[in-house]
Amino acid sequence: AQLMELKDEVEMWRAQAAGLDSEKEALTAEKETLAALKKRGSVEKMELRHQVEMLRAQAAGLGSEKETLASEKETLAAEKESLAAEKESLTALKKRGSTERMELRLQAAEL
Repeated sequence: AQLMELKDEVEMWRAQAAGLDSEKEALTAEKETLAALKKRGSVEKMELRHQVEMLRAQAAGLGSEKETLASEKETLAAEKESLAAEKESLTALKKRGSTERMELRLQAAEL
């Protein structure tokens, strides 16, 4: 009877050990999963940092491009003013030419 009790106790310990082994396996698998998630998180974090740096560089480029366009706009405005002044000057010359021609015609008619 005592032998049977010991056998039962040994079986109980074996079952308990088997349960602990499967629990250990489950915890090891969970640990591996968490490590993989942590690694993936680190990779995603690095990718996000890279994207942020690229966006910053792009924004800096756009700022520079904006400055260039503003400068070009100022240059074009100055050219426009210069052309308008030149047009006025040419119009005045044309008007003076017409006046001079009329005066010459009058002088020729008087002769």
